[in-house]
Amino acid sequence: MLSFVESVMEVEEEGLMASNMRVFLDGTASHQRFALDPVRLVKLQPKELPPLTTPHLSISFVETDSYDKSPLLRKLMLCSQHPAHAQLHYSLLCSGHRLSLPLEFSTGHSRAVVHHTESQPFDAFLNAVCLRPLMQHKVVTLCCGAEHGLAVTVSGQVLTWGSGQAGCLGHGDHISRVSPTLVDGLNSVCVVSADCGAYHSTAVTLDGGLWTWGRGDAGQLGLAPARLDRDSVGCFCLSPAPVTYFTRRNSHVRAVACGEAHTLVLDRIGVVYSCGWNEDGQTAQSSSISNLAPAFTPEDPVAKVSAGSLHSCALTQSGRLYIWGSGVQGQLGLGSQMQGTRSPLQVLSTAKVLDVVCGHSSVLCLTGDLQVYGWGRGVAGQLEDSFPPGSEVVCFQPKLLGEVDPVHRLLCPLESL
Repeated sequence: MLSFVESVMEVEEEGLMASNMRVFLDGTASHQRFALDPVRLVKLQPKELPPLTTPHLSISFVETDSYDKSPLLRKLMLCSQHPAHAQLHYSLLCSGHRLSLPLEFSTGHSRAVVHHTESQPFDAFLNAVCLRPLMQHKVVTLCCGAEHGLAVTVSGQVLTWGSGQAGCLGHGDHISRVSPTLVDGLNSVCVVSADCGAYHSTAVTLDGGLWTWGRGDAGQLGLAPARLDRDSVGCFCLSPAPVTYFTRRNSHVRAVACGEAHTLVLDRIGVVYSCGWNEDGQTAQSSSISNLAPAFTPEDPVAKVSAGSLHSCALTQSGRLYIWGSGVQGQLGLGSQMQGTRSPLQVLSTAKVLDVVCGHSSVLCLTGDLQVYGWGRGVAGQLEDSFPPGSEVVCFQPKLLGEVDPVHRLLCPLESL
C-alpha cells in the first residue's frame, strides 16, 4: 500500500502558518535528483515587463503556437547572450508543479515571481545539452515531473529526458536520458498538449485521444491492470498507451492535468474524469485508489482543469472556480479549518475567474477585473509579524497579489549550441 510521509512544524497567526512540510509518495521511485550536465552554460534572469492595467501587475500574453494561452503559466524566452541587446529567438510555455510561479506573501505587497533561488528547476532541465534538440524541434510547451522533463513541439511530437524509472520517459525501457529524445511510440499521432505527474506522463492528441505511460501503482494512468507490467514496487507502463476508456465511449478528450499520482481529464462537453491516488480526496471519488470515472459534472460545463500535488481545480465556462483535495497547505483557499474535501467546493464565489493554475501546493487565479489572487504554500516577504523573510509560510485565504511576472528570459551563447 502506498503512503504519504509528512513532517510538519506549524505556528498559526492571522491566517498564515509557517511550515516545512514535504509530501511524497513512498516507494514509487527514487527521489534523488537526476544528474544532468554540470557545466552551466545558461543563465536565468527575470525579464522586466511594463504594467498591464495596475501599477505592479505585469501579466504578459506571449504569442506562441501553443494550444494553451494561459497568462498565468511561466513563459520562457530564449535569447542570444547579451543583456543589452538580447535577440528573442522563440518563447514557450512552462507548466507543471516544479515550474509554477512561487508565491511571496507580504503584509502590503504580495507577489508571484521567480526568485533567484528558484532557478534550479530551469537549470536542471534546460542546460546546453537539452537546449540543442529543443531549439532544433521548435518546442512550444514544456512540463516537468519529479525527475523528468517533457516537451511538445509545434509539429505535434513529444520529447522526454531525465530519469527513466518506471518508464516515465516512454521509450520502452528504464534508461535515463540526459538529452531530449523523441518518443517513437507517439509518432503515429499529433500531440497538442501534455502534462507530467511525479512519475507518470500524459498526452492529448489532435483527434481527442489520451495516451499515458510511466508509474501506475495508484491507477493514475487510467489503464486496465492487464495492460501494465510489474516490478518490485508495483505497476508501470514503459511506452505510451492509448486510454481506451474514452474511445469506447466515443468521447473526445480536450485537456489533461496531472497531480503527483492522480490525473484529471476534461472532455469536450465539459465533464471532468479522474483516476489515481485519492487519499486526500484529489480525485473527488470515494476510494483511496480511484479507477477512471466521472468526477465532476456541474450544470455549467468545465472549461479548464488544473492539478497540484494533492489538490485539483476546475474552472467552468461562466467563471466559477471549484477546488477539492488536500487543504493542509492552504491549497483550497477556504480557511485553515478546511483541511481537505472529496467534494468540489467553490472558491472566490464573488468573482468571475478567467484562468487558474495550480502549483505544487498553491493556486494562482486571474479574475475578470484583471486581478490575480494566490493562496497556499509560499515564502514570507515583508510580514509585520513573526515570520522571517524567506521562511516557508501558508496562506489559507485568497490574497490579492500586487505583482505577477510569469515571463523570464533565458540567455545563452547560441553559437555553442
